Amino acid sequence: MKKVISIALGVLFLSGCVQTTALLGPSVIGAQSGSVYKASLQYGTNYMIKKSTGKSTSEHALGLIQEPIKIRKEKRIRNNLTKLLERHILTTRATNLLNQHIFTTRKKLLKNN
Repeated sequence: MKKVISIALGVLFLSGCVQTTALLGPSVIGAQSGSVYKASLQYGTNYMIKKSTGKSTSEHALGLIQEPIKIRKEKRIRNNLTKLLERHILTTRATNLLNQHIFTTRKKLLKNN
């Protein structure tokens, strides 16, 4: 019996919590500030931002936090790639110089013989 009641309460509370909490935001703001004007302005602003950009204000804030992390990661990847390419270029140059030296030395030896 306890299981049935707990499952029923869980379904009741978890099934529609997203829709009802969306309406709690403006009422909480109105209760905190005591101003219906501020609450309606906040709700209207959030609605217009969501409608024009497709993101809520919290998603924008999260994006502002995550973007510097993403930029730092891209910089680190770019620096690692640059170091790898510089090392490869130096190795290739050294190999080319060595091959050129071997070629000229062989040429000189063949002329002397």
